[in-house]
Amino acid sequence: MEAIGLLAGCIAHDLNNILTTIFGGAHLLQAEGRGDPQLVEEILQASNRAASLTHQLPAFSRRQLITQAVVDLARVADEVLALTRRTLGEDIEVAVHLGTGDLCVLGDGGQLTQVLLNLVINARDAMPSGGRLNIGVRAVDVGAAEGERLALKPGAYVLLEVSDSGVGMDAATQARVFEPFFTTKGLGRGTGLGLSTVYGSVKQLGGAIAVDSAPGRGTRFDVYLPRTAPQHRRPAAPAPAPRARADAATVLLVEDDDSVRRIARRVLAQAG
Repeated sequence: MEAIGLLAGCIAHDLNNILTTIFGGAHLLQAEGRGDPQLVEEILQASNRAASLTHQLPAFSRRQLITQAVVDLARVADEVLALTRRTLGEDIEVAVHLGTGDLCVLGDGGQLTQVLLNLVINARDAMPSGGRLNIGVRAVDVGAAEGERLALKPGAYVLLEVSDSGVGMDAATQARVFEPFFTTKGLGRGTGLGLSTVYGSVKQLGGAIAVDSAPGRGTRFDVYLPRTAPQHRRPAAPAPAPRARADAATVLLVEDDDSVRRIARRVLAQAG
C-alpha cells in the first residue's frame, strides 16, 4: 500500500505539470480570443475532469494537501443524498439516521463529500436488483479496547455508517477491498480507486474505517472521524495582499518543468 501510494503521488505530480500546461495554454487561447472557442472550451472541460481524477491519486499515500475547516457530517450526508437520489434508482430504498448533538469534524468538505459519495455508489453497485441503503451519522466515544481494535486513540468521534442489503463480500475480498485498483466489478464498470481513496482520506483525517460483510448478507462500512466543536479552529480571513503596479513589478520565476515555466511566463507577461 505504501509503495503504491508513493508511486501514485509521483504520477499525480507529473500529471499535474502536464495538465497545468494544457489548462494554462487553453486559458491563454481563450483570453486572447484565438482558436475555435468551442474546441478551447472542450479542452478546458477535459482538463478539469482529468484534474479531478488526478486529485484522487495522492489520497492513498496520505500526501494530499487539504484545507481544514469545521465540517458538519450531517450536512454532508444531506448533500450527498441530494446528489445521488436520481442515480440510485427507484428500486433502492434509502434511510438516513442522524444522531443528536454536535456531529462536526475537522477536515476538507470536498474530501469528506467524496468519501461518502464513494461509499454510497459502492453500495448501489452491490444491489443490482435493488435493496435498502442505510446512512447513519452519530456521535460516539471510543474506549481503550475499541481504540486498540481500530488503531485509534480513545476519545470523541463521529461515526459515519453506510450499509446495504446487497450481495456482500467473502473474507478474501474484504482483505483486499481497500487496495488500489482492486475491484470485483466487470470490465469498464470500475477503476478500483473508490474505496482506496476513501481509505487514504479517512487515514489522512486521523480516523479509521472498518468493514463488516458476508455473502448474501450485505455490507456495512463504519468510518470514525475525530469529533470537534462547531467553532473549533475557525480559520481567520486572510488580510488582502497589496497589489503591485504591473509597470513597477519584477517577478523572479523559478520552475524546473520547462513547459510549466513557459506557460507561467506568458501568463505573467500578459498581466504586464
